[in-house]
Amino acid sequence: MTLEEILQSIKDGCTGDKEKDQIYLKEQMEKYKEHEYKDEILRECGKLYYDCLDEKQKSEFEKSIDQDREQMQSAINEVDYFLSKKDFNKARDIIEPIIKGMKQETLFKKDSKNIYYSFNEPFEDVLFQYLEKPEQEVQRAPVPYSDAYYSYAKVLMELKEMEQAKEALKSAIQWNPTSSKIQLLYMETMKEDLDRYFEFTKFIFQYCFRVEDLAQAYCNLAWYFDQKDLKRVAYGCYGISLNYKESQEAYDYMNELDRKDWFQQPSMGEMVDFAEKYGFSVGPNQDVVGLAYGYGKQCFDDHMKEPAQYFLGIAYALTSSAEVMDLLEQLESE
Repeated sequence: MTLEEILQSIKDGCTGDKEKDQIYLKEQMEKYKEHEYKDEILRECGKLYYDCLDEKQKSEFEKSIDQDREQMQSAINEVDYFLSKKDFNKARDIIEPIIKGMKQETLFKKDSKNIYYSFNEPFEDVLFQYLEKPEQEVQRAPVPYSDAYYSYAKVLMELKEMEQAKEALKSAIQWNPTSSKIQLLYMETMKEDLDRYFEFTKFIFQYCFRVEDLAQAYCNLAWYFDQKDLKRVAYGCYGISLNYKESQEAYDYMNELDRKDWFQQPSMGEMVDFAEKYGFSVGPNQDVVGLAYGYGKQCFDDHMKEPAQYFLGIAYALTSSAEVMDLLEQLESE
């Protein structure tokens, strides 16, 4: 039987008697637990089982999911606190059991029909759909799995366990491939391979929709060019980063070069030439800007105020466009 035929036969076996159907669906889950399509079958049985619950049972199930999310977020916040206190072993003691438990998670495992991601905000989902064009239905996991792996990686990096940190970041990326903060941290693990670091830095621009992440991407470019002794290019990249976020690192580097008699600042025209020569962009990725504006304008036209403010806010932060500001001011006046 095909997967579709199996699923249909299971649905046909439901009678409408909720108590009997719960027993029947448990039997079906046991029957197919070793099947080649077990993930798809068990998940579909789970959905049917949920439909058989009464309102009290559904409320309890949803409450348990909410508790899982809150507990994980609380643990992540604790990890950040102990990282700030330089108590890396305590941070590890908190996050490591959570990671071990997540590895046993099956509720949000991908199958032939669905793929689950732990996006932190809507634009990450938008970017993923645009860049990857997935054939499977994209579902959002309600628990912050990507952030948990991200926090675990930060702890491991502080403990100088770089190989384990890389693996944790790979898992974080699997859960949230369009998170620029995760991708940027992953870059820190590859600094010994300058060429790979440079290519990955250029790659990351397609994910940078927050100005602080865009600024960091330019700082990373600057660090690379400094390592290659291309001081003027590095200076210009730090200069571009300052358009998006203040950075003492950038100011210190630029001021030190400005004190050199031999140093000549690059013009913006030269930076455009450098960008073309080395294959990076001056300013945000235009696909990112276009998506943010396009979704924002559509929401604006459809009178969806909050989503319009969200997407247009991203576009404005990246561009300072007068046109986008006009739309945002119209939303504020409503």
